[in-house]
Amino acid sequence: APRSPGGKPRGSRFVCRSGGRARPLDADSERAVESHLSSPWTMAALARGGVTMSALDDTATVIRTLRDYYAASNRHDVESMVSYYHEPVLFISPRGVASRATRADASRVLAEFFERLRAIGAARSEWAESHVKQLSDTLAVAGIVVARYGGDGRELERVGWTYLLHKTDGAWKIAVLASHPPDTVLRVD
Repeated sequence: APRSPGGKPRGSRFVCRSGGRARPLDADSERAVESHLSSPWTMAALARGGVTMSALDDTATVIRTLRDYYAASNRHDVESMVSYYHEPVLFISPRGVASRATRADASRVLAEFFERLRAIGAARSEWAESHVKQLSDTLAVAGIVVARYGGDGRELERVGWTYLLHKTDGAWKIAVLASHPPDTVLRVD
C-alpha cells in the first residue's frame, strides 16, 4: 500500500467516482493512472493548461470500469459483465462483426466466449499492458493486452483488445470491443 512521508500506510492518491460514490483505486489501477499522468501527452497538455481535473478523474473511472469488467470475466459472471455494455454493443473479432441490441442478446456472445476459454483450458486472464485515453467528455478508448493462464499457471495466449467506451447517464459503458493480435494494441496514452 502507498505510504505517507512518515512511513505509515495511506489510501490511494486517486479515487474512482462511480454511481455517486468515491472509492480509492487498487494498486494496479493506481499504477495505470500514474502511467497515464506521467505520459508525454499528459505532461504537455498540463503545461498548456489543456487538461482539467474532471478529465483525469474520468480516466481513473474508465480504468476502474474495465478492471471491474475483467474481474467479472474471471468469475465467469455473465450478468455482471453485460452490465458494463452499452445498448447496443458491437463485438469485432477475426470471425466477424456482431452487433447486439440488448444486454440479454450480448449474453449469448459471452456464452460462446466462455466455451472457447474452456476449450483452451484458460483459468484466468490478467492485464499484461493497458493504455487508456479519454477523447471527450463522453468517449474514451482503451488498448489492452490480456494474458490468459491455465490452471497450472502456464500462459496459454495473449490477445489484444481495443475498447470504445461511451459515458451514458454518468457511467462509462463499453460500446465496441475488438479482439486482435497483441502486438497491434493501441498505445494511446
